[in-house]
Amino acid sequence: MAHQLSIPDFIEPAFPDLRPVLAIHRGHDGFVSFHSGDGEFHDLFSIRACDLEGVFPQLIPQLEFDGYFSINGFLRHGGYLRGNRLPELSRALRRNDSVRWLTCCFADLDSHRLGLSVGQTVGAVIDAQDRNEIPPASMMVRSGRGVWCFWFLMSDDGSGLVGAFPDKVQTWCSIQNSIGKRLAILGSDPMARDLSRITRIAGSVNSKAAAGRVSYWIQKNGAGGKYTYTLGDLAERFGVKRPKVIASIESKNEELAARGRKGAAARWMYDLDRFRRLWNLRGTFPVGMRNKAVNIYATILASLRGDDAIPPADIRAAVLDLWETFPQEPEPYPWSQALRVLSPSSIKGLTAKSKLRPLRAQSIADLLEVTQEEFEILKNGGKGWPPAMKYGGAVRETLSRPEQQKRRRELLRGRFGGGAAVPPLGQLVVWLDETAGLESTPATVASDLRAIGIENPRGHVAKSRRKRSRAQKRERKLFCN
Repeated sequence: MAHQLSIPDFIEPAFPDLRPVLAIHRGHDGFVSFHSGDGEFHDLFSIRACDLEGVFPQLIPQLEFDGYFSINGFLRHGGYLRGNRLPELSRALRRNDSVRWLTCCFADLDSHRLGLSVGQTVGAVIDAQDRNEIPPASMMVRSGRGVWCFWFLMSDDGSGLVGAFPDKVQTWCSIQNSIGKRLAILGSDPMARDLSRITRIAGSVNSKAAAGRVSYWIQKNGAGGKYTYTLGDLAERFGVKRPKVIASIESKNEELAARGRKGAAARWMYDLDRFRRLWNLRGTFPVGMRNKAVNIYATILASLRGDDAIPPADIRAAVLDLWETFPQEPEPYPWSQALRVLSPSSIKGLTAKSKLRPLRAQSIADLLEVTQEEFEILKNGGKGWPPAMKYGGAVRETLSRPEQQKRRRELLRGRFGGGAAVPPLGQLVVWLDETAGLESTPATVASDLRAIGIENPRGHVAKSRRKRSRAQKRERKLFCN
């Protein structure tokens, strides 16, 4: 994409300015959250992007010092503010799993940490644009001590913004990862993939800097309009490559949402989906994690059962695709080393149900060093791999199987022994995991309930008893008549 030589013309408003917020959000029907860091950080309110122009003038005093707004749009607000004079205002909600619209990709360049001035940073970004190393930024913001770059997004048909569907979020995160790596020389964070990230409002005062108010510059393209991009455009310009996946695995993954799976079958299919999405987010696995990734991927693929089972030849092909993305410097990881995991004896051991030792979710998270941000993105089926313990994941007790069984039954007896209604077994599995870090299956929980004398209202015994009771009622009614 050709572009004209850019000459920065930053605007420094005398008070909080709505125009950059509107340029990013473009009047969608989702919510924009606002925050203040004046002395102490506060979550203020959420407002629909389409309602901002009518409400914003009344909010300026609250955003004068260290005012922030959310970059992406949210599905909902956090509840209504009581006693508020403005009925349009509701509580701020800022959660990764509540994002509805992807408005732009961005880079937060903390160049002051590298000894670069704001002018040097802006000049370096423009030079990178003119050398076609990065696409022209739609907008730059001088936040005080650093610079933000934004690339505005639009849908593939150009009719609006990008919906935050799982596949779009994965691509967005991959682009963010690539932006971070490409602009790392200017202080960009390569892990800036936070969907709920906030940024300073132009015209607000940055109390941590002596540069005055936050200023902005919207670049113009050759036609005098703003630069906007589809996710596909940015993925290509930033060199984002989707990992190759063999057709049989791709088809199984696409069917995950359409087919009902239970127990271990669902667990391994969800784990396959999580691993592939993590692979998409990162693009590869670094030195020190390559052999772990091969082991985990091979174990997941070999653990699929029944209609989902994958033959050893396809497992080998899938792991080869993974291996081809690995960095070979500063320490090589030859294919022959990966093959040790995929030897016939190893695959036979993995696919033999009696010999399989399932990896726990926390163990996978620790081995792959899943971050808090990745945990939010990877959640599916109501659950996900937790963050690695080094990033704040729960520390789970190491209990033997008899000890786990005893602990499960104690919790179930204490919760339902008094006659409380027993929820579905799947909910009990989640409850045991969240309450005590005890991983289980519906079949295991059903066995525990029988052992402690608590009837599962959805079990065979209860259903048979209800069936007999209905039959007896019909007989009494027949004889009475």
